[in-house]
Amino acid sequence: KKFFLKTSLQNTINFPYIVWGYFSSTSNLYVKVRVKGVDVNYLIERVNFYSNIFNKIPNLIIKDMKSKYGYNKYKDNIICLSSRLVHYPKEFIDYVIVHEFAHYYVHNHSKDFYNVVSTYMPNYKQILNRSKKFSLLIKY
Repeated sequence: KKFFLKTSLQNTINFPYIVWGYFSSTSNLYVKVRVKGVDVNYLIERVNFYSNIFNKIPNLIIKDMKSKYGYNKYKDNIICLSSRLVHYPKEFIDYVIVHEFAHYYVHNHSKDFYNVVSTYMPNYKQILNRSKKFSLLIKY
């Protein structure tokens, strides 16, 4: 089977199976999507936005993950996000992306790590509190 991915960052691309890979036309961002039927444009656009702020251009993977919102393999320059994030508020999506970019500077979840997060997103604690209520509404 072949599927199509159409984003505002790239023309329609035709790839076999459910793995797409392409370079964004607006940056050096490499994107690999491993889901179908999910509009991941916002995730791609926000990673592109924060890559300019953090001055890091990761390889982005978007796939279905049940137990994580995302992770950062800083040694391989990869940020992976769950496609399920599209069901969450945009402010929470931005928090997850900032969280993953912060791992380029601090590799654990120490106080220093959250100082980096708060530098880029001062209201992250309020966003986390609101998202806890929201996450109970999403059933998979």
